[in-house]
Amino acid sequence: MTTDSIPPDKHASFELEWRSELSFWGEERERACA
Repeated sequence: MTTDSIPPDKHASFELEWRSELSFWGEERERACA
């Protein structure tokens, strides 16, 4: 599957979700290590 088949707006929102998810798990990991 290529990103070309995904509409630009859909791809942007997906990337936003992915980033927020990543930052969320990053914070969780830091909290667990602290």
